[in-house]
Amino acid sequence: MLFPELINDGNPIVKLNAIQLKACKSYKEKLASGIYNFDSFECLICGNNEFDKIGGKDRYGLTYQTVICNVCGLIQSDSRLDSKSAEAFYNNEYPLIYFGNYTPYKAIFENQYERANLIYRFIKPYLTSDQPNSKTNILEVGCNAGG
Repeated sequence: MLFPELINDGNPIVKLNAIQLKACKSYKEKLASGIYNFDSFECLICGNNEFDKIGGKDRYGLTYQTVICNVCGLIQSDSRLDSKSAEAFYNNEYPLIYFGNYTPYKAIFENQYERANLIYRFIKPYLTSDQPNSKTNILEVGCNAGG
């Protein structure tokens, strides 16, 4: 492991408030009980499935396996919540953990959607085609709330 501070000891790296601690506990319980599940996948760039692990948790102390591809060097997570688990997580724990308050996820998403429109207007002149089915590839690094 490249970053010892990211060994998955369950302890957060940042200070969490009571709302965040409760939501993290709920998330961990759902993982342990099998309510939340992960899907594994290969390298998003080259399709390789051999990685070196460089981190085992996120800043909140939640399991998050960060790996580096042994072929192309892309750093990514080696798994993600399956679609059912992700939907439940983003509707329940995500806003509480990441924002530390009871802001409805819909409001967070709408804010992120507007932000995404600003980003799109910025990159649009650099895209090779305005056609919706064109083969332009864009690598998004961190989608935040997914907007």
